[in-house]
Amino acid sequence: MDSKERHEVVREAKLLQKVDNRHIIKCYDSWIEQGEFYICLELCTNGDLAGVIREQSQNNSRLRPAIVWLYSYQLADALRHMKQNHMMHRDVKPANVFLGEGGNLKLGDLGLGRLFSSRTLECTTVVGTPYYMAPEADIWSLGCVIYELCNLASPFWEKNVNLYALRMRICKGVYAPVDEIYGGPIRALVSAMVNLDTAARPDVDQVRQVCWENAVALRAELPEHMQPT
Repeated sequence: MDSKERHEVVREAKLLQKVDNRHIIKCYDSWIEQGEFYICLELCTNGDLAGVIREQSQNNSRLRPAIVWLYSYQLADALRHMKQNHMMHRDVKPANVFLGEGGNLKLGDLGLGRLFSSRTLECTTVVGTPYYMAPEADIWSLGCVIYELCNLASPFWEKNVNLYALRMRICKGVYAPVDEIYGGPIRALVSAMVNLDTAARPDVDQVRQVCWENAVALRAELPEHMQPT
């Protein structure tokens, strides 16, 4: 690495070390040795959320609504913590969510996280040029993850779909509704989170509160080791 690259990776690592939340993979240390960059992260050995979704699909079963609400709360809590530290993730997806002990999810792969300036008054996203992204972009991604927890597939997934068709589906907001077994509140939340109008989406505090209230209301349906705390 040249001096500029070295400065950037060190700055990024120090940024990650500031993150301290039980629902985010912990970055313990980082260093450069003989020109190589090393980073020490918390280890999760129980797999990831993509594996959970895949297993449910293979078994032709669904996650309980209570578990969907609990997982959604945990991820919203992680994103809220990042927002409070002026960070965004930018790559929220099931494969980047890891299973800790006691049913505790941990958001990982924060390598795409970036500090965003409080001076930025208006941010926009340009396809292929993601130099500026609104904080609400993570909300859209989380909405897709919650949808996948329910329907076991991405809202915009379609067999043999090409990249252009996928982009059109996303831009038009075309997707099948959340399965009705999950009831109105989850369907309404997902619909709001993946709204094409970013101004109409709830913020992360609102999402976290809604998910917490519903997880607590259904806590009797959760195993003892998965009680919301």
